[in-house]
Amino acid sequence: MFVSADDPTHAELSPTDAGWAALGDAGLYVYPRSAASSDTAASPSAGAVQVQIPREALAFQLGEAAQVASGGLLEATPHLVRAASSAASVARNTFAVFLQPDVDCVLGDAGVTFGEFTAEVLKRHY
Repeated sequence: MFVSADDPTHAELSPTDAGWAALGDAGLYVYPRSAASSDTAASPSAGAVQVQIPREALAFQLGEAAQVASGGLLEATPHLVRAASSAASVARNTFAVFLQPDVDCVLGDAGVTFGEFTAEVLKRHY
């Protein structure tokens, strides 16, 4: 959902609003399973497809911990979020809820705790 920061009511923008064009390619992108490869490391948006979530819908994104804990039964959703570079007065509003096990919980057959897994993921990405 995108809202105008200039509008005191913070009304949601729709595709027919003047500010919509300034959003350009801002939004949520996912990598189709066929495109998820090492190529994304060189160009983070290569192969990514923009997702349009309808206003009345609720979207779920599974993380890598769910994939490890389920032994691959569930698959993580590789994704990225692109900001609106030319629309300074437009805000993208989301409400993320992260569900995770206790840091001492062992993840599936991997034999590592969630805390160890998290440390490895942070090291890999940061």
